[in-house]
Amino acid sequence: FAVAGHANGNGNPTRERVARTATNHAPTVAVCLQNGATLTGVTRMDELALSLNGINGHVGAESNPRYPGAITGGSSSGSASAVAGKDVTFALGSDTGGSLRLPASFCGLYTLRPTYGRIDTTGMLPLAPSFDTPGVFTRDLALLTQLMGLLLKSGMTVFTPRLVRVPQNFLDLADQPIRNAVMAYALRAAKTYGIAVDDTPLSIDPVAIKRAFLTLLGAEAYATHADLLVRAPDTLLDDTRAILEAGARLEPARRDAQLDVRTRVNETLHNLLTDTLLVLPAAPSLPPATNAPQAVLHLMNQNAVMLNGLGSLTGVPCLVVPTPVGDSGTTGVMLIGPSHSDEELLSLAAKVG
Repeated sequence: FAVAGHANGNGNPTRERVARTATNHAPTVAVCLQNGATLTGVTRMDELALSLNGINGHVGAESNPRYPGAITGGSSSGSASAVAGKDVTFALGSDTGGSLRLPASFCGLYTLRPTYGRIDTTGMLPLAPSFDTPGVFTRDLALLTQLMGLLLKSGMTVFTPRLVRVPQNFLDLADQPIRNAVMAYALRAAKTYGIAVDDTPLSIDPVAIKRAFLTLLGAEAYATHADLLVRAPDTLLDDTRAILEAGARLEPARRDAQLDVRTRVNETLHNLLTDTLLVLPAAPSLPPATNAPQAVLHLMNQNAVMLNGLGSLTGVPCLVVPTPVGDSGTTGVMLIGPSHSDEELLSLAAKVG
C-alpha cells in the first residue's frame, strides 16, 4: 500500500531500491489515519505476493507469535505477525488467493476478504487485478467490524441464512482436528439461528477450483510483472520467477477454458448462497514448521488453494473467525455468504460468539 514518503518493494529488495517514493497515502491508509489510527510501520511480505508460506527468500521466514517455530502463512505475513504479536492493534493486508485468510488462520486472527470491489484498491500494488482485494487483520471481531464500517463501500445485501452448509468434499481437504473444529462451529451457528446443518458435497470439484485459479493467477501475474521479469529476472526468487515464466507460456485457449470454469463456478455458488451460509476451513492444517520439508508445504499449499480459491474465483465475502482446536490451539473457520453480505457475516459471527 502506498505510504507517503515511502518506496514500496512488494517483497523484493531490488525493486524497493529503485521504486519511486509515494507522494500520497493509498485511500485505505488515509481512511484509517483520518479516523484515529497511527501509522506504526511498514511490514514485510512474500515476494510480489506470490506465496502462501510467509517465507521470503530474501529475508527468511516471518515469526508466528501464535505458534512459535511455525510459518505465518502469506503473503501478508508481516502484517499477521505484527498483529498476533500485539505490536499493533490492526494491520492492512491483501488477499488474492488466501493471503489474508491463511495467515489469519495460522496466527489466530480475525480477517475479512471483502466482496470483490467493496474496498478501494487505489495505491495497492497489484498482482492479479481480477482477484486482488485489501483487508485487515485484528485480534477481536469488534475492531474488525469497526474498520470494515470505514473501508467498505455502500451496497450491503441483507442475508438471513436458512441452512448451514459444510460440504464434505471441501471439509475433507483438512486434517481431522480442523474438520472437528469447523463442524463444531457450524453446529453452534446453526443452533444460534435455529436452522439445520448439511454436509452434502458441493457440485463443484475442488481440483477444478485449483486448476482454474492457478491458471488465471499465472496469466494475470505475468501481465502485471512482465516488465520486471524481462528487465531484472535475476532479482527474483526462483519460485517467483517460475510462476511468471509459466504465465508467459500460457496459451490463450487454456486461459479461456479456465475463464469458462470460473463463470460456471460463479453461477453455481451464487445460486447456492441465496439462503445458505457456507462454512469451510480457512486452512487445511495447523501451520507447518518453518523448516518443514517442501513436500509438506506443497501439500498444504495445494489444499489451501482449493479451500480459498472458491472465494477468490467468485468474489464473495469470506470472514475468518479463530476457533479452538485441540487442547490450546486455534484454527480459522471461514464463513462465506452472498456478495455484499460482508456486514451480515460480521453480525452473524458476533451472534455465534
